[in-house]
Amino acid sequence: MMEIAGSYGRYFRRSLVYTIIATLIQVASYAVLVPLMMAICHDKPNTEIWSWVGFYAATIVVEVFFRLKSMNFNYQYWPCVIGEQRIRLAEALYKMPLLQLREKDVGDLSEIMGSNVMNAANALSSLANIFVEVVSLPILLWVAITLFDYRMGLILAVSLIAMLPILYKIQAIYNSSSADLDRADAESASRIIEYVKGIAVFKATSQAGAKSPRLEAVFHDQQEIQSHGNKSSASYISLCQFIVQLALVILIAFAGYLAQKHSLNIPKTVALVIIAVHIIEPLNTIAAISKLFEIAEISLQRIKNILNSKGLPQLQPQAIPQKFDINFNQVTFEYPDSPVVLHDIDLALPSESLTGVVGSSGCGKTTLVQLIARFADPTKGEIKIGGVDIRSLTQSQLSSLLSIVYQDVWLFNDTIRANILMGRPEATEEELIHAAQSANIHDFICSLPQRYDTLVGEVGSSLSGGERQRISIARAILKNTPIIILDEPTASLDSESEYAVQRAISSLIKGKTVIMVAHRLNTLTAADKIIVLDRGSIIEEGCHEDLIKNKSYYYNMWNTQLKLT
Repeated sequence: MMEIAGSYGRYFRRSLVYTIIATLIQVASYAVLVPLMMAICHDKPNTEIWSWVGFYAATIVVEVFFRLKSMNFNYQYWPCVIGEQRIRLAEALYKMPLLQLREKDVGDLSEIMGSNVMNAANALSSLANIFVEVVSLPILLWVAITLFDYRMGLILAVSLIAMLPILYKIQAIYNSSSADLDRADAESASRIIEYVKGIAVFKATSQAGAKSPRLEAVFHDQQEIQSHGNKSSASYISLCQFIVQLALVILIAFAGYLAQKHSLNIPKTVALVIIAVHIIEPLNTIAAISKLFEIAEISLQRIKNILNSKGLPQLQPQAIPQKFDINFNQVTFEYPDSPVVLHDIDLALPSESLTGVVGSSGCGKTTLVQLIARFADPTKGEIKIGGVDIRSLTQSQLSSLLSIVYQDVWLFNDTIRANILMGRPEATEEELIHAAQSANIHDFICSLPQRYDTLVGEVGSSLSGGERQRISIARAILKNTPIIILDEPTASLDSESEYAVQRAISSLIKGKTVIMVAHRLNTLTAADKIIVLDRGSIIEEGCHEDLIKNKSYYYNMWNTQLKLT
């Protein structure tokens, strides 16, 4: 619980202290019943009786006061704990190598950020105070009963000990089923996201709706796990509750026997039975709430797996480079348990030059440019910008040097203004408009009813591919970094959109160090250098005219594309 509480731990500890104080006072109020009953039954003076009544009433008032104090954490700080946990997770995901992050399931991450954080935080809300009360109240009341009559205390102790192995078994069942259920919930979340994003495909293949096989299968698995866990634990919970109730019956019978034999007077017998009943109440709930703690523990473990993931190591910090040439020195990259993607890449990209990267699908083009942005580190070798190893730069320092325009543009479900300002939030209105004009998108924006305040829809769904791409280029222009990475920005566009985007790119790359991954070779004819990759190695390098003269791999690619146009 303290691990979940984080920086709010001192407030959480305080709430637990209040709960313990309230529980001690509650025990004191029950203990007062013994002298009160004795005073009533033995015809003690009214002043003595009313003194005990007054003391009893005072303990109840003080207990309520501390109960309310203990609940203050739930109302004031519990939402803050949830927010803090999610911010910590966001920071951990930010530091995680992007290529590693992309291997994680979106639904699984969504489940961790959403339900798992809530489940873990729920252990801090009223559940924590209930747990403290459920554990401490029976123990303290047992101590009180034992002090009044050790024989009755012995009967309760035997009952409590008999419950322990059953509670352990229930906990083991919950531990196993909670882990399985959590995995099923994550899979279910993934399939729901998949279903929403791919609804067009599901409809086209008649697999949408109530009988969607991909949804039906995962929901069925989820239900089976829930049902199995409940069935497995139900008999043990019933047995636990049976032992508790049986202990109460035996206790009452034994107390009656003692009273009949005049070994225990009737007022004390009645008072002790009342106290024993209050011991039984929390014991009945112990088995049930243990499931909630198992769920919280599994959730916390999943959260910790993300928080404990290692980010990319940083070398001895150096000053931000003032030159912007890029050098690959013997760079090799491979995924774990996968073939090598890049082999011994030696590459020099001069400052303020345009370098094209081409090759067949899967040859390592995108990986090459992603290593510059440090989405992962090379398995071997080093990459330098202006003579500075990029591993010595912080993520924010490296980000200040780079702008990336992807083939698949991601726009946030916000206004056009907000999406462009992601490049530089502090930019003025004039700078915003200038960036849009340079990206050849300003006139289109002005034709919209809400102009720059138009909502683009989720992932920019209300815009065409070319419009989304030009907004992303406007964002990059506004950011105004010395290095530009273009990852096949026109690959999926029609001819008209491609022309508009190419004009926008021309404005973006002026005076910059540019690396452009391209499928259409005609977009690179003016490049200062073209790198040809095949199976992770550079097989050709030169300008367009020189590569054509070589009549090798690039020449064949060029001729093939000419025939297709």
